[in-house]
Amino acid sequence: MDKCAWAKNLLLDPMFQEIISDMETREINRWANSDEFDFDSRNAAYSKLVVIREFKAQIESLAHQNEIERKRLKIF
Repeated sequence: MDKCAWAKNLLLDPMFQEIISDMETREINRWANSDEFDFDSRNAAYSKLVVIREFKAQIESLAHQNEIERKRLKIF
């Protein structure tokens, strides 16, 4: 199985979807429920949320790599 197929399967996995969703929700709630001037906690929650979303975007990019390559070859 290549990386593209692995990533597609992972994105379709309900457990993976649930875990990512739970992680995002936890950090959003941590940010929303922090004190207004607790900049350290808010910053940490936001930073973690960005990392979670970047990780998910990387997996999505791997899943679409074959399509990207096919379109790139048509251009050149």
